Amino acid sequence: MKVILIQTAWLGDNILSTPLVQNLARIGSVDILTLPKWTEIYANNPFVQNIRPFDKHGKDKGFLGIRKISKKLCSRKYDAAVIPQKWWRSAIIAKLAGIPERIGFDDAPAKYLYTKTVPYLSEKHDVLRLCELVRPFGIVPEIFHPVIYPSEKHISTAQNILGNFDRKKLIALAPGSAWATKIYTKYPQLANELVAMGYTLLCIGSNNDIPLCNNVLHKSDRLILAGLSILETAAILKKVSVLIANDSGSGHLASAVGTPVISIFGPTVPAQGFYPYGESNRIIEIPLECRPCNAHGPNKCPLIHHKCMNDIPIGKIIDAVKQIET
Repeated sequence: MKVILIQTAWLGDNILSTPLVQNLARIGSVDILTLPKWTEIYANNPFVQNIRPFDKHGKDKGFLGIRKISKKLCSRKYDAAVIPQKWWRSAIIAKLAGIPERIGFDDAPAKYLYTKTVPYLSEKHDVLRLCELVRPFGIVPEIFHPVIYPSEKHISTAQNILGNFDRKKLIALAPGSAWATKIYTKYPQLANELVAMGYTLLCIGSNNDIPLCNNVLHKSDRLILAGLSILETAAILKKVSVLIANDSGSGHLASAVGTPVISIFGPTVPAQGFYPYGESNRIIEIPLECRPCNAHGPNKCPLIHHKCMNDIPIGKIIDAVKQIET
């Protein structure tokens, strides 16, 4: 059986889809349709046959782009499309491509274009929800940990960058987010506390996060590694003791290479099911009646005060670091 997974959402969504990929490989060959910037997530994955980029924000934008990619997929003669995203574009692509089986969630606006649906288990972690999408194939899902595969070249590059730093005293920070209200407001103070405790710090993120990283780690003896590729960053994260991050894709990236994550939640909440998957991870949050205020986190606090991030004490994060150490 030839299956294509259509996943064109965010970094974290794609990483959380890797256990689903592993399940789909139990029934046949698996191809991936994703954004060009996320193709690295599936590189070197032994459960993936082909990775097909779809630039929905660029050259493939609009209905002409949908027609173009649908025609390409039609020529591949897939037996089934699995569609975790709930919106119309992915479903229309699968329909126009003539893929006979189209499987998605039963609460999706685009469910009318599916041939089979499964319940969206809102109370479960997204890894568990996504793996349910294999049930229409007649198999019971197995629960795997999200995983990505940096190559030996990426590992070697990370080793050259980090040299002989003591892993036990090396902490990564990922202070950025695509959503402004998700950014913890005390990273510079947190960094100073950690350095005083004897830790060496590095900062990761996208190119857009470089100014923020420079503000957090302003001294020359700290490492600004924002702007590396996904797999280069993953290789770096394999060599640190812990990552401290907002509710963002960086946390999923670290967890996917086995590094413990401390996730700071503000406008979103873990109950939504998108926290980094794994028992060694920790969540930092404070109870507020206004949380969650948004599915993703707005660019401005609706109540102005932004207490969900401003009021989280640095000590809670330091305590989580100490817990992971032990």
